[in-house]
Amino acid sequence: MKFSSYIVKIVSPCNLNCSYCYEYNSKDDSWKKKPKIMSEEVAEKLAERILEHSLGSKNTIVPIIFHGGEPLMAGLDHIQKLVNIFKKKISPHKKIEFGMQTNGTLITPEHINFFEKERIAIGLSCDGPPDINDIYRVNHSGHGLGHKVDTALNLLKKSSSFNTILCVINPLSDPIKVWNYFKSFNPKSIDFLLPHGTYDELPQNWKTGSTIYANWMLKIFDLWYSGDHSHIRIRTFEEFIKGLSGGIQTLESFGINPVTLIIVATDGAYEGVDTLKVTGSNNHVLGMDVFKNSFDDASLHPKVTMRQLGISGLSQTCKMCEYKKVCGGGYLPHRYSNEKKFNNPSIYCEDIKKMISHIYENVKETLINDKKKQSI
Repeated sequence: MKFSSYIVKIVSPCNLNCSYCYEYNSKDDSWKKKPKIMSEEVAEKLAERILEHSLGSKNTIVPIIFHGGEPLMAGLDHIQKLVNIFKKKISPHKKIEFGMQTNGTLITPEHINFFEKERIAIGLSCDGPPDINDIYRVNHSGHGLGHKVDTALNLLKKSSSFNTILCVINPLSDPIKVWNYFKSFNPKSIDFLLPHGTYDELPQNWKTGSTIYANWMLKIFDLWYSGDHSHIRIRTFEEFIKGLSGGIQTLESFGINPVTLIIVATDGAYEGVDTLKVTGSNNHVLGMDVFKNSFDDASLHPKVTMRQLGISGLSQTCKMCEYKKVCGGGYLPHRYSNEKKFNNPSIYCEDIKKMISHIYENVKETLINDKKKQSI
């Protein structure tokens, strides 16, 4: 198995302190021991490792996504140096597609110019208009910065670099208000995320047998699928539709296809899916890094291969479920309990089943007609 994309943490701290954050407010605090900013030395070696690994792959494009922490805390000069290192090492052999996930609070017109010059696709984390965003997304003094995020969105909507809005669902908020706000900025796509949690540390608004997250999401689905800004990709809905039609799903949170992304920390350490931090301290640690190990080495680590097991890696409950291929048991960290480890359905099982069922009822006629056309 070859990795096809690289999440590169160029900054370890963040200027926000979101209450639901798996990085800073979960059971793991390993980020405190990491360098605050990725050095040029680490980037040089990382670029060599990426090239080495990608040359053994048929993929012609290498996605490199800058992450954190808040990556813009590295400063534009340093980010430019890192970009140049990757371009110098990799670009003669493979095409790089740069991306960045930011909270948007530091974005200025100067940043926009830089993103466009270097063709960096920007994903911005935001939970809705400022009054909704600021419920959980606050700085270290407890103050929301939704007004700064709003300014950033207004800058980005005029930019070719604007790609994705990433929203952690607050099921107590008004989904239509959130949808109307997001679509006004016309992003290419939106990722609506379920808050991270486990059976031992449940998300704040989670209730046994409840489908409040599905209810929230499906209000948006009904508008989106009926033609309200349907050109905006809502990746959860698209993943379910692809799964129902027998297509290949690409999000690591759903489906049974192998997960082919790898995370690299500021010190060059390889990490398993870093949201495993909600399951316990160091549960994401592979004990490998760019100086000692190749990405081929990392691809064989048990914490990586466990994400490649497909149906055989699911709980017995999931194996018996009619939606197992579409759902894939849900996101790996959401299956965790101290008692059974990952041998559980997702804590969001009822939500996921309700979403898939509702979406199927809406798309089944199209799927049936498509199959008829294929048989002719």
